Amino acid sequence: MRGPSPEDRLTAFVLLGTSGAALFVVLASALGVAALRDVAVTVVALATVVVVVYTRRAER
Repeated sequence: MRGPSPEDRLTAFVLLGTSGAALFVVLASALGVAALRDVAVTVVALATVVVVVYTRRAER
């Protein structure tokens, strides 16, 4: 009834980021497009930054 907590939303975001990166890697292999691997690395890097910023903010 109250909805998901911020930690639940962060977990979902990380899960979607990981799943998205895996999808891009599979597509890169299937289609032979190397740029999709770069997109996968970027998605993982952005998810990492979001987690670090969130946890630093939560410590305060």
